[in-house]
Amino acid sequence: MLIGKSVTFKEEYKVDNLQNRPFGVLRFNGQNVAELLVSQGLAKVRGRNSEQEAHLTELQATAKAKGSGQWATDEPPSHHVRFSLSWEPADEEELEPLSKNLQGQIVPGIVEGVLNAAVLRVSLLPSYQYVVVALTGIQPPHLTKNATKEQQVAANEAKFFTEVGLLNKEVHILFEGNTRSQLLGSVVKGAKCFQEDLVERGLVKCGTSGSLSRTQFGAQLQEMETKAKEKKCGVWKNYQPPKNSPQSSAPTKPQPGNSLAGNSSWGQKSAAPTRNLPTTTSIPQFDATVLQVVSGDTLLVEKEATKDAPAQQMKISLSNTRAYRPENAPKVIRYTNFGWDAREFLRTKLIGKTVTVKPDFTRPLVSSKAPDSPSQSTEEERLCACVFYSEEEGNGKNEHNINERLMAQGFAQVFNPQVKSAYFSDLKTAEEEAKKAGRGLWAKDTRPGTRSFDDYYKAPEQAIRGVMHSLTSSENTRRKCIIEQPLSTSCFLISIPANRCMVAFTLNGIQTPSHCDPTTKEADPFGEKALQYCKHHFWQRDAEVEVEGIDAHGRIKGTLYTGGEKDGPPVNIACELLWEGLGWVTDYRTKCSLHQRAAQNSAIKGPRAIWSLAESERPHLMRSRQIHPPKKEKELNVTKVTSGDIPCLVTEVVDSTRMWIQPQSDETKKTLNDVNTLLKGLNLTAAQKQGIKTKDIVVAQFSADKELYRARVTHVDEKEGRYSVHYIDYGNSEIVPRSAIWKVQAVEEFTQAHAGLAMLINLAFMGHLAIDTSIGLDAAFAVRTFCDDNSSSTQYRPMYKDANDGQRVFALLHNGNSMEPIQTQLLAEGMGHLHHDFQPTGKYGKKEFGDLLANLQGEQDTAKSTGTKLWLWGDPYENNE
Repeated sequence: MLIGKSVTFKEEYKVDNLQNRPFGVLRFNGQNVAELLVSQGLAKVRGRNSEQEAHLTELQATAKAKGSGQWATDEPPSHHVRFSLSWEPADEEELEPLSKNLQGQIVPGIVEGVLNAAVLRVSLLPSYQYVVVALTGIQPPHLTKNATKEQQVAANEAKFFTEVGLLNKEVHILFEGNTRSQLLGSVVKGAKCFQEDLVERGLVKCGTSGSLSRTQFGAQLQEMETKAKEKKCGVWKNYQPPKNSPQSSAPTKPQPGNSLAGNSSWGQKSAAPTRNLPTTTSIPQFDATVLQVVSGDTLLVEKEATKDAPAQQMKISLSNTRAYRPENAPKVIRYTNFGWDAREFLRTKLIGKTVTVKPDFTRPLVSSKAPDSPSQSTEEERLCACVFYSEEEGNGKNEHNINERLMAQGFAQVFNPQVKSAYFSDLKTAEEEAKKAGRGLWAKDTRPGTRSFDDYYKAPEQAIRGVMHSLTSSENTRRKCIIEQPLSTSCFLISIPANRCMVAFTLNGIQTPSHCDPTTKEADPFGEKALQYCKHHFWQRDAEVEVEGIDAHGRIKGTLYTGGEKDGPPVNIACELLWEGLGWVTDYRTKCSLHQRAAQNSAIKGPRAIWSLAESERPHLMRSRQIHPPKKEKELNVTKVTSGDIPCLVTEVVDSTRMWIQPQSDETKKTLNDVNTLLKGLNLTAAQKQGIKTKDIVVAQFSADKELYRARVTHVDEKEGRYSVHYIDYGNSEIVPRSAIWKVQAVEEFTQAHAGLAMLINLAFMGHLAIDTSIGLDAAFAVRTFCDDNSSSTQYRPMYKDANDGQRVFALLHNGNSMEPIQTQLLAEGMGHLHHDFQPTGKYGKKEFGDLLANLQGEQDTAKSTGTKLWLWGDPYENNE
């Protein structure tokens, strides 16, 4: 109500012990502010003898009668406490994650205090979180012990200007990073920032080049400082320009992407040497494949091979087009002014596609080394061209100029050198349309987009573990990412936009030939081919990452998938390399080990790439490292069982081939009723809790429903007071605390006469799939779904016992209505395989099990031939080397 408004104040008295502070009547628009507060129940009467005390007391009595504000009786006063404000600034550990969450966001807040012209105390809205924010890109005059009177005046003036402009006002802050003790940001309003007003009036100076590089407003601040120097105002009143500095040249705002923003003489014009002028070229148009989008206006392409010349890779710049480029600071990669949007627009439109390059001119590129350095400057000519690509639209394929499309989106500006493209007028028209529509860089109501990525490429392992935790902390185990570049043939630099980070990522479970062997300094056989394959098929592709751990080099490892949606199902990159013969499996325990084995077997069968070489010619890592093959399935010693179908209740699914069941019969029901009656009548207060050991029969309280059940102890942790138990009537297991377990003699005696009702069975004919593999997990879920959907009609039919496995029962599991066993579904959907003894070449066949086994073999053959699920990359169980 009052901030920034004119008020009148009439003094009534002063208080000596409060530094002679005056107290009196404050009026706004003729109204007594104290009376307004008291009448709303927002303040109490002090009780001092003053001219207005009687009237204030009456107003307070009225507010009490109405129950206004703090006098409300229908709810406790605590309901009106909106926040608990901590005035302790965040420490370094708290500041880092806070800065990461706020980076690039515009957040409203109230300026609670001004420490100096460039440091604010702010309460962020709506959380009222207290932070200290330093305004980015400026250096205010500081008060020190030895400051002169002139310096003190300058510091006070700058602070006063900030107080008048911001104190107790609601502002919008664009967060741009942090130091050890405070956040960095800009107070923004429309297209301007508050720092510009300070610099323009000469109240503060621009900060260092590093400080200016952190903010989007660096160029504007330098322009304002140049104006302040020219006017000799504020701290620049005694400023004298350098003798060799031209006085007449007006400052020119740097164009996006140029290198002058951090240079103190950026406003000075100088003629470029003639040798650096672009020159027209007679190179004819050619077709090329886009390998990489280097920045929002530069591409790396590969010119197609011809009869006369091999394939050639080159960088090209988009003619007359300038987009903002990323800034590489320590531990962070930062895109400003829609630089990220420009890059992504080009990447999604062009990466991996064949385009037509229409050259316009070439321009020399000079390295950044100083001319007098030991290694002299070298020049490289950069081809500038318009790039045309085809895109499927409603009326068929249409060809577009990507330079023009980039302008139309407002992600780039027309760059006007001495030589113009043949399509220059089209580019200008597109830019004018973007300006008129307020797109991208020309938007009037928003600041240019900023995107920053924390760079963990060479970060310490502790930091990498923090990233891994953030990537695995949600239920969704896969995260969308972009493969920025192949660091080697099995390690990639990936960016994860949702987490705003870049990390080195290793493919788990495989090794690939090196393109530069660290011991011999030479490429392994097929090492260069593997690297080129990665560049052509994975570089800057959209992907999904699934994190599984950290490798020996401190890099995150796991699985990468490319493609998906329009391109079909996602493709496992490790499997694709193995299928091409450009790698080999090193770990048969990973989540995707079955698919990796299948892909490798297909390459061996070819043979392709490294598998076509003699063993002595293969990569030395492949020959020197001992790789243990996967465990073979156990041999069976089958004894047939003749039995009918038995109703059952599946109580626990262990994995895709094993489960606990409870046979449903009158005897079972009677025993279960007797158990429940016994447990309900127990007096557990006198039950034994000490001396419980492994294999004891106990009473345990199940954590899910808090009911009591019979259980057998499988493990004891005396130190922690915890027990692993197996519920013998249902088959499931869990760990219970000492407070939820009792040893009761009556239950032990009952169990000697009535064994547990749960029985472990295996699915007949099926080979084992580990549940920690992706296929095994899917198969176990399919079995669980089948059992839940048919809980009232599930039956099992014992088929045989295995003498090598303690006479465990192997059975068919089916729905009593359809009689089709779950084995048929699993094999048909590629979520299971037959045990090798039941394969067509196995020990047991039609002679022992008739058409039933033949039908199951037919379902498996169909799934194999169509490459369904387990068989996607081939047969993981083929007996190759």
